[in-house]
Parts: sequence; C-alpha cells; structure tokens
Amino acid sequence: MIGRGPVSEEVVTNDLAFVMGGSSLGMALATWGVMEHYAWKHATILLDANSFTNLYSQFAETLLRASRSNRISGISLSLISIKQITEANLVKSLKTAQLQSRVMIISAPAATALRMLRIASRLNMTNGNYAFINFQNTLQEPYGKLSDFANPSPADLPAVQSLIFLTPRQNELEAQRNKPLNDRLKALSRDLYNATYDEDSQPLDAVVVRATYDSVDFFMRLLNTSMDTDGKFTCSGRNLALKATNRTFSLRTGVSFIDENGVRQLDTAVYRFSLTTNSMQVSVRT
Repeated sequence: MIGRGPVSEEVVTNDLAFVMGGSSLGMALATWGVMEHYAWKHATILLDANSFTNLYSQFAETLLRASRSNRISGISLSLISIKQITEANLVKSLKTAQLQSRVMIISAPAATALRMLRIASRLNMTNGNYAFINFQNTLQEPYGKLSDFANPSPADLPAVQSLIFLTPRQNELEAQRNKPLNDRLKALSRDLYNATYDEDSQPLDAVVVRATYDSVDFFMRLLNTSMDTDGKFTCSGRNLALKATNRTFSLRTGVSFIDENGVRQLDTAVYRFSLTTNSMQVSVRT
C-alpha cells in the first residue's frame, strides 16, 4: 500500500505500507525542532476539535504522545480542545492558555489560526511575550494559504508578527528544476478545477499533489529492484516494502528518503512575517 499521507502512527507501523505524503509524527518532529531552536520547554496546544478534517486532531495527539515518549525530551505539552469555534470559546481558551504557557501551538486551519491571533492581540498576547505556531500540511483551501497572513491591517500586524508558520516545501533547487512541471500542473488546476495557487506557492509544494505524482515513479523504481536476472518478479509484498525502507530514491521531482518506518521525510519551511514584503517569508528550512 502506498499512501499519499499524511498518516497517523498506526499506519506507519504497518510493514506492508509506505507513505509518500509524510506522517503526523514528521510534522510533530518539525515542530519540536522549532521549539528546541528557541529553547522553549513548554507549549499549549489549541486544537480545533471539530474541523473539516481529522488531521489537526491527529497532529495534536501525535505531539502529546511524542512528548511522553523517549522521542522528545525536555519539552512538555498541555492540550486545550475547542469543540466549537466561537468568539466566546476562543477567548476562554486563550485566557486559559495564557496561564499555562507563553508558546501556543494552534492545530487548526489557517483561517482559525488568524482568528485566534486577532483575539490574542486584544488580550495583549501579541506584545512579544507570546509565540504562536501553526503547521499546515498543504497550502490549499480549506487548509489555508500564506496570503491569508499577507498585507495585514495595522491592528493585525502584531498578531501576524507573533506567528511561526510551518509547511512542507520543495527546496530552491528542486523548485527551479521542477518549474515546467509546476507550470503545467498550475494550468491544469486552473482549467479543470478553477483552482489557483498563490504566486509564491507551487503545486508540488502541496504534499498530496507531490505524493500522488511521485507514487507512480517510486513504485516503478521499486519494482525494478525486485526483478531477478531473468526479468521475473520474485519478491513478495513484504520484501518489496522492506526494499523501500532506509533508502534514498532519486525521483523526477527530486531526492526522497524513505525512513525505517516506510515514511518519506519531507522538507519543512519555517515562515516569519517580513515587514519588507508585508507577507510571510521563509526564514529557515528543516
């Protein structure tokens, strides 16, 4: 089974599956990397528990499990689950979080994150003493786009400046090499589905798009390694899956590493707000 991901840890432990779209654990580890960089030891997760997708609940659960295991040390988490996104509930949740931590991990769509940030600003939580992290696995609606945080009003400026935004992203070399393919995919998306991308966002930045495109290439390269000298396939499904782990593949879209759990490790870009461009810009890649 080849999954487009991201998937939960339960799927990752299936030795007949490998995942091209990353996992919630990979998202969690990227978030830990940011916290370790700033030497933050505690954070509160603000979870949209009634979102259109279970991705955000999955991400929050993985964060909590990782903090209690030996994968991550020295960082603790607490969780506030918001079952209904209303003004009153957000105010109450932020006031509670304010008493617990100075770092908030918003596990919710970008539009909800921006709404939380605006309320946090009214609560004097965007004065530089608090930080907010939002991880989006793809820059498409209804998850959210970078442009959601661009050109803020003067009242919203402190809020977006408090945000650290994470998302999987091609590295610059891959993006340059894949420009013809990205342009073709953008045209197809526009013509067939009337869907457009932000100017600084490419189709292959979207995990599901790249995972779908790469899956065929990946599977054919994997099949070729299972052929014997007579050109016959003698490999079982389990052995075929084993051949994919702890291995680097040179695919048409770039180099990909499949870890020991059968999960492709995705490059993550960390964005901060830039006053120069009045928009979110890459500050570092992990």
